[in-house]
Amino acid sequence: MRILSLCLFFGIFVSQGWASRLSPLAPEPRWEKLQDYQFTITKERFETLLDQLYSVDRGLRSYLRISSESMTLYSDLGRTIPLFSLFFSSDESSARDRPRVMKFPLLKETNKPLEGLRICLDPGHIGGDYAKLEERFFKIGDAPSVEEAHINLMTCLDLEQELQKYGAEVVWTKKDEEPVTSVRPFQLREEALKWIFDLGVGKFLPIEEEISKRANTLFYRTAEIRARADRVHELKPDLTICLHYNAGEWGSDPLNPRLVEKSRLVLFVNGAFMASELKYDDQKYDLLSRLLEQNEKMELKLASKIALRMKESFQIAPEEYKNWEAVVSMKDEPYVYARNLAANRWFEGATVFVEGPYMNAKDAYERIIAGEYEGKKVIQGVSVPSIYRQFASSIAQGVIDYYQTAKESLQNEAKPSVPAVWNP
Repeated sequence: MRILSLCLFFGIFVSQGWASRLSPLAPEPRWEKLQDYQFTITKERFETLLDQLYSVDRGLRSYLRISSESMTLYSDLGRTIPLFSLFFSSDESSARDRPRVMKFPLLKETNKPLEGLRICLDPGHIGGDYAKLEERFFKIGDAPSVEEAHINLMTCLDLEQELQKYGAEVVWTKKDEEPVTSVRPFQLREEALKWIFDLGVGKFLPIEEEISKRANTLFYRTAEIRARADRVHELKPDLTICLHYNAGEWGSDPLNPRLVEKSRLVLFVNGAFMASELKYDDQKYDLLSRLLEQNEKMELKLASKIALRMKESFQIAPEEYKNWEAVVSMKDEPYVYARNLAANRWFEGATVFVEGPYMNAKDAYERIIAGEYEGKKVIQGVSVPSIYRQFASSIAQGVIDYYQTAKESLQNEAKPSVPAVWNP
């Protein structure tokens, strides 16, 4: 009876799934919201952003018809089910002002260079009782455990103080080690089954372990981040900073993780939607929304300023991604890549995703388990400040650098130029 029920469920899902073309837990796209972007972008700029940043593998073009005056996006590869049409402006000078989630205040010469800005902090992951479930937890011998969500939160608390010191209003997606979402993994078993079959791995009935694993993933990677996105929408910040610590290869035994020699640094801006993701209508909607917001120049400049401060502070080399279709390298900015992450896809407005030092690197691990402290401490023979405060200070100084450099031209940010990217 159980097998029959599952088979019937699968059949129902297939008939519904092909009609909606939505990824797990995705709401129906609100295409009407994009009507405000009519005549806000030229055809040339639209296609440049599309091909060089948002859909480098040209996956979205399979669903588009583009003329000199407009474009129409379709749900299907046969281009028979239209989703949305956009009219282009004839040139930059005649482009309508687009709706903006963030404001661009004219900052004054003051000891509070961030006054007038609302900055949202998003400490990565949930933590607490969910640290092990998220697989963002490790422990070496008798040393204190390292939980990424906890150290992300500690760093954001230091960052809040730094930003407030310079006049910013700071808001949060979350400020504790509890989920923002009210959904729990046991409620997502049905969605987990849909996901399994949609991925084509349901040739045989999925075992309990596989269902539980995917339900957990939907909980902390989808439901949680969508709940945070709702908060960002309500808060309407001028900038959102997603803060994480990175990690190197753990080795073959996850119960005995190894330490790698050195950390590397990477910052992500939104982009690099893959063709495999764009079969879903919600992903098409997300790509078009991000492209039409036209925050890419601000995100790139901001990420570059933060990266430079972190490079100087930590003496850390850039991450190197080669032959990975999920990222696009930003030309002349070795620390910055475009990537289609849930947070920088769903969070409205300019969003910069910072991946800090490796939790399991020899140049960071001892400092991480040393915890928070005032002043400096000798660790591995070197007198160093708290890694949390050093990370936070680097980000804050990078934000200040961006706004001080850009303050003379902030009013022109509504019509930014196309960033230079490496197009493989």
